[in-house]
Amino acid sequence: FLVVAGGVGEDYSRTAKGSLKRLLALPRDNLDRMKRLVRELDLERHFVFSGFRMDIAEVITALDLLVFPSVIPEGFGRPLIEAMAMGCPIVATDLGPTLEVVGDHSAVLVRPGDVQELAEGLVEVLKDRKKAKRLGDNGRRRFCEQFEMKSMQFKLQRVYEQVLNR
Repeated sequence: FLVVAGGVGEDYSRTAKGSLKRLLALPRDNLDRMKRLVRELDLERHFVFSGFRMDIAEVITALDLLVFPSVIPEGFGRPLIEAMAMGCPIVATDLGPTLEVVGDHSAVLVRPGDVQELAEGLVEVLKDRKKAKRLGDNGRRRFCEQFEMKSMQFKLQRVYEQVLNR
């Protein structure tokens, strides 16, 4: 598993909250919590934590699928858009705007917090290469239709025209 996440910076350790967490041996953030759990479960050989990355397109092209397992609603879900742009299949929790972003045929959606359903979704996409390809192709098509710059410019132009014509 490749985990692409930055976490809090080193300056955080010098804040009051960061110092208290360090004193109580609490995780600094969700990334630290995840690393600790991986270590406790002796799964380190199966995980790579990349840290903050700017070369997201290159990272996504190396993925078999993108997993977006939010348990609280995300604002927009930019990783979903980035994966769709690259034709990468997606398994994500059906929460917040996720369905609105990915549409009906671009991702396997699971219930938030349902670990079993998430695992089944991952296995389903990893085992069924035709389904993975179909999800990726549908995502790429949706990206081009809904989120590509030319499409967005056209939609914005229509909104302006509608407002001006009133």
